[in-house]
Amino acid sequence: VDNAAIFKNRNNHQVKETLSFGEIDSLTKIKRIYNADDLEIIGNCILYIDQPIDDILRLNEIVDVIKTVAHKTKYPVYVKMHPNTKTRVVDVYKQNGFIILSNNLPAELYIQNLENSIILSLFSTALFLNNETCRFYWIYPIFDFYKETLVLDNPTSHILLVNNKDEII
Repeated sequence: VDNAAIFKNRNNHQVKETLSFGEIDSLTKIKRIYNADDLEIIGNCILYIDQPIDDILRLNEIVDVIKTVAHKTKYPVYVKMHPNTKTRVVDVYKQNGFIILSNNLPAELYIQNLENSIILSLFSTALFLNNETCRFYWIYPIFDFYKETLVLDNPTSHILLVNNKDEII
């Protein structure tokens, strides 16, 4: 039955019918909804979930931590950009050899698609979504500019808060 055709659409909005969760596994369904059957990364990498930062000096400190982890693991680094990130910040990531994921797919879709990877962020809630094959780190406690001003409760058991870059891995 074509449910979109029988829906009482009083406001004349465009109606799209999606698959029911019983038809296919949920990750495949979500990929179809976002037209993302072929995501750019699948595993053995570092995924950094970007958050808007205007201060390039602070950004360089964050990049240093990411590069240290990449050097230890020999993993490529992907950066899932925040929609509010400025172009000059993207340029810093590119200059450091990071691969930019500039599409509008949710970070959680990448997280669910990964295998044996490291997910880093200052404190993104996207990391609340667990993928048991990956390791998750909130890195904000490393940085002096957050030590005094930011104290967050971590409601998960899978996200590790790290106080220095050597704790990652």
